Parts: sequence; structure tokens; C-alpha cells
Amino acid sequence: MKNYILHTAFFVLLAIGAHAQHTPLISQYMQNALPLNPAFSGSRDALSLAGSFRSQWAGFEGAPVTQTISAHTPLKNESFAVGMMIFNDKIGVTRETGAYANFAYRLKLRKGKLSFGLAAGASQRASNWTDINTDEGQDEAFMQDRQTAFLPNFSFGAYYYNSDWYASLSIPMMLTHSFEGKGYVASNKFENYNVMLNGGMEYSIDRYWDLRPSVMLRYLHSSPLQADINIMARYDEFVEGGLSFRTDKSLIVLGRYFVNEQFAVGYSFGWTFQKIGQYQNGTHEITLTYDFKYVSHAANPKFF
Repeated sequence: MKNYILHTAFFVLLAIGAHAQHTPLISQYMQNALPLNPAFSGSRDALSLAGSFRSQWAGFEGAPVTQTISAHTPLKNESFAVGMMIFNDKIGVTRETGAYANFAYRLKLRKGKLSFGLAAGASQRASNWTDINTDEGQDEAFMQDRQTAFLPNFSFGAYYYNSDWYASLSIPMMLTHSFEGKGYVASNKFENYNVMLNGGMEYSIDRYWDLRPSVMLRYLHSSPLQADINIMARYDEFVEGGLSFRTDKSLIVLGRYFVNEQFAVGYSFGWTFQKIGQYQNGTHEITLTYDFKYVSHAANPKFF
């Protein structure tokens, strides 16, 4: 059974490399939402930096490992905001590194703000097939590395928020790149879009405790509709924790410690109840966030 799981996961990773778009899979999007939606640019009403490290299926050889750095800020004209994201993603023998620039246009409404965002950039992907040991000896398919591919892409998003609730809609990485013949071919087909819909609320229980339920719906073109059901509790603007249940049979425990009003450290641990869960040590994710010149008059700086 173990060999079956290993071979199944291996060919899944090969398929990802042959036909893929880099849609970030992160657990702490409540803390660092920019990789999923460019419309979040400027939503902290301060220059905001975030860095994350994610190790999926820890202990499983060739499992995905992702590092992300992002930054965003409103401009002097508060109707506009800009941001950027850099990521490094390793899955099996394939590594992808990319950079994206974000732009958002923000509207002040009577009770909140509505933001529309665009992101554009590119990544480089390379697969080191010679690192693979096969049962067939010298297999010609794995005797030379595939040439590095340059993959442009772009994202779109919309985000509304006020002091009580928020809603987010995004289509990250709208181009799909398929490996055909000797290179990748880009296509932009609606049926291949990955659509994400996210919403949440905040309830003040008393002067110390806040409760924040939220839901994330993911329509991924290569898999069934997925949902994250999240519940977070925060104590005295000091520490928060909660649970997230993902309908792909995953449970995630999340926590965050606020060093001060500007700096926070988050950690999450996820476990899958699928068969592959027997052969790995869970998914670990660490996120650091820092806001420069933090201001408290934002529509709701407590959400993220």
C-alpha cells in the first residue's frame, strides 16, 4: 500500500508540472490574503509586509514547500494602492519562482470600502528529471533536464469590507500553461479558472473577546468544489486561535501572537484524513506580518 501511495503522489506531481497554474494554497489567508486576491492591496491602511513558509505533507519526499514574501500600501491618493508578491515553490523535482506586481482602485462607500485589484507578473519553472531514480534503469525520458520555462500570468479580485464584515472574490493566476511538445502553451479559458469566494464577520463578545467566523469557497477546475469553514477567537488584541475544517478531509489548527500593534507571528498545523495522511507528518505554516506606521482608523484593521 505504501508503494501505491508513493507512486500515486509522484504521478500527481508530474501532472501538476505538465498542466498547471500556480494558485497559492495557504492556510493562513485570514492573516495574509494578498497572494489570493490583489484587491487586498492597501487594506491595512499602512505599508504592510508579510512572509510565510509552508511545508505540506512534512516528511514525505518530494512534498510541496512554498515560501512567499508580499508587501502592499495605499498611495498618497488613497483611492489607489500598490503591492507585490514573490514566491518560491518546490513540488517534487519541479521548482517555480515568480514575482507579481499588484494595483488596486479603492472606493469609499457610506459604510465601508470597495476595492478592485489586478496583478501581473511571471514565473520561471524548471524540472530536474535527472534527479528521479526509476525502476527501468536509464529511461530516456529522465536522462536530461527540461529547459526552464518562462510563464506570464495575471490575477483579478474584488474586496468589500467595513467594521463588521467582509467579502472577497478573486480569480488568481488566470492563465493555464500546458506542456505540449517542446514547451508550454498558455491558454485563457473560463472553464479553467480557479475562483475563490471568501467572507467573514466579527462579533465582540465582551471587552476582551472577539469571535470571527469565516468561509472560503474554492472552485478549482481540476477538482470538486472545496470549502473552508473557519472559526477564530481573539483575546484582548493579544493572542488568537481557532480551527479550520476543509472539505477535502483536512483539519487545521491556527494561532497568532501579537507582539505589538505592528508585528504578529502566526502558525498553523494541518492534518489530512485521506490515505496519504498515514505517511506524512502534517502541514506546517509560519506567517510573519509587520505594519509600518500602523493607523487605527482603518475600516477594520482587525480582520487581517
